[in-house]
Amino acid sequence: MLLWKPQHPEVRNLARGSRGEPVRALRQHLNQWAGLIPEGKTSDVFDESLETLVLQFQRRNGITADGIAGVQTQALLDAAQPAPNTPQLLASSP
Repeated sequence: MLLWKPQHPEVRNLARGSRGEPVRALRQHLNQWAGLIPEGKTSDVFDESLETLVLQFQRRNGITADGIAGVQTQALLDAAQPAPNTPQLLASSP
């Protein structure tokens, strides 16, 4: 069972050629995760550079590295960098 509230209501597989606000948000999250400071306006086009970031994130997190930001990739990225006021599931202490 996956408990996940996406940061953006429109969740779909994002891959090279995808466009729109979900792609812009993915790029922003991955740039933040990678410690990159983007220059200028963040692109809303899924290009080769974004695919490279997706692949790096997938490899580092031990999931299938296919360059496609599917539900699993997006959920892990959101968990790595949750939005403000996002509830967190924590293990109880003994």
